[in-house]
Formats: sequence, C-alpha cells, structure tokens
Amino acid sequence: MKFRCAFAVLVAVMFGCTLGCNSEGTSSGGPHGAASNSLAGTWTGNLAADNGEQLPYSLRITESGYPIYDYQTKSGAREVELTTQGQTVRFVPPGGGVATVTVDELSVSGDRIRFTTAVSVERTSTFGSSSILDQSRATVTYEIVLNGSQLDVAMIVSSQSVAGQPGLMIPGEAETVACRGSLKKG
Repeated sequence: MKFRCAFAVLVAVMFGCTLGCNSEGTSSGGPHGAASNSLAGTWTGNLAADNGEQLPYSLRITESGYPIYDYQTKSGAREVELTTQGQTVRFVPPGGGVATVTVDELSVSGDRIRFTTAVSVERTSTFGSSSILDQSRATVTYEIVLNGSQLDVAMIVSSQSVAGQPGLMIPGEAETVACRGSLKKG
C-alpha cells in the first residue's frame, strides 16, 4: 500500500493539533499564567505534498501557550491540552481498535514551534477463523514559523504498518512524505 499525503493529513486531522506560543517565544499558561499571543487564532490554507497533492489544512493556535490536541474518538470529537513532553493520549478511534498519541517533542521559541508526536493504531480483524492484528505507526513532525502575516507549516510523516498473527509478522513498506504550505489567519 503506497503511503500518500492524504494519509498524512488524515493523521493530522484524526490526531490533529493546534499549537501556541507567546510573543517572547516561551511557553505560557498553566502555572505561569496566560500571555498575549500574536499567533493566536485559526490559520487556514493548503498544504502541498511532495507527490503533488494539494490538501486543505486548518490550524488553531491558543492564547494559553500550550498546544491543544484535537482528535476523533468512536464517541465524537475531543481535545486535550498538551503541556509536557512524554504526555500520552489513548482512545478508541472511529474505526475501532486503540490509538495512542505520545508527545515526543514540544518546543516553542520566538516565532517558531516544533511539535513531534508518535502515533500508533492497533486493530484486530477477523478473516474466516483467523484473527489478524494490524498495527500502524507514524511519527508526525510539525515545523511552524511565523513569516510576516502568514504561518509557514512543514509536516513530515514517517509511517509503517505491520500485520500479524501467531507465528507470522508481515511488515508493510516504511514511507515518509512531506507536506508544506503557508496558512493565513482568519
């Protein structure tokens, strides 16, 4: 199965994020209190994949200085404030199974935000009398830079899937795709 930027955007939408920092480039909110944030608001535009696909994309940045992670569960939309590296969110996605999202990196400095998550989804499928465990893993890295009145976004997604049953593991192709674009506030 060939990995495409549509999956990258699906990962970003299904496990989507909103990021924030204050004008001094430090994280605010929580015990430090809220700060005015020149990046706060909703940013929209298109991301272009390195395979030529153009995909609409929206990013919300909060005033608190911490990213808000939006995700879809079997029961509907949820969000959680991400405050530390190592924070983990587990949930049942719309297609079933278990999804785990872990913050590997979260840094804010000046007009730049870098955010990396490790995303895994595990599901069991039944084919006849056999059960197959499907595991998908992705690392999603966002590099976000304020550039005048626009927000430049680069999203790199590295992924691999594995199917298995007792005594047999079938790895899928490891793939990486890059999506880049500029978003406008509005």
